[in-house]
Amino acid sequence: MGLGSAAIALMRASLVLGILLSTAVTSGAIDTAYLGTWSRSADKCEFDDVFRITRQGMSGHEFACKTTRSSRSENGWSLRLACSEEGNTYTLDVRWHLLENGRLRETRKGKSTEYARCSGSATPRSQPALMDTPFGRVTQQEFARKCVGCFNEAQGMGRSVGGYCPVGCVDVFSTMVCDNQGRCRVGP
Repeated sequence: MGLGSAAIALMRASLVLGILLSTAVTSGAIDTAYLGTWSRSADKCEFDDVFRITRQGMSGHEFACKTTRSSRSENGWSLRLACSEEGNTYTLDVRWHLLENGRLRETRKGKSTEYARCSGSATPRSQPALMDTPFGRVTQQEFARKCVGCFNEAQGMGRSVGGYCPVGCVDVFSTMVCDNQGRCRVGP
């Protein structure tokens, strides 16, 4: 017994609608009003007590998550995040909702927590994240500058860079640019 043309048309329409909906859900683009740095208390926006929401996901002290699925929900956004923390990977489902008072309500596994926007964090770029390094707590850009300085210093003393500079500098060394006199700087 064959399918009628109406049934085939309905199946095609359902397939197209399903593809369109799945594309919208996995787009990963959330409202820019959510971007920035958040903490449980606006006056406690310290290194290990904050997290940052970016267009790609969220990150904080010793963890980073990439958005794998996002969709507009009735009061905000529902997201699925692929996360990594201290060598462990996991999936996180969260709902974010901006409240009238400007706070962010995050719901995970039915439990809600409210966060305040850290001052000066209208966008993720306005407050660079600090990281613990052998050079102290510095931004990623400052760390790169200090690694290049270490490289130049080691070269000037005729020492091995590998035994003189911190191991974390290896990634910086592969991107730095050197002039014809051997002086190097942070690469593009």
